[in-house]
Amino acid sequence: MSDWRFPDSLTTLRDPFIAALVCPRLLERLAGSQGQLFPIEGARRAVPLAAGFYRVLGVADRFQFLEFVGRHDFNGEEAWDFLDRAFVKTAMGTGSTN
Repeated sequence: MSDWRFPDSLTTLRDPFIAALVCPRLLERLAGSQGQLFPIEGARRAVPLAAGFYRVLGVADRFQFLEFVGRHDFNGEEAWDFLDRAFVKTAMGTGSTN
């Protein structure tokens, strides 16, 4: 096991509350289902609360959670789609990211 693993990170650093600090700006959370560094169960528990902050402010489309089969990696295709939609929308003057 790597020496930079952060045991019990969900009990020390509460990801949903970090998301609240980012909200209403864009936030995309990627998580690999086979990651050993950060087990997927933590992300699955955190996402509903994080998404709730966005939903309450009426900007649910600015938050996205992607779970993919893989380890602690970047899953590009869907991630780039989210960013493309967000920034194209903003550049065309049809929305705001902040």
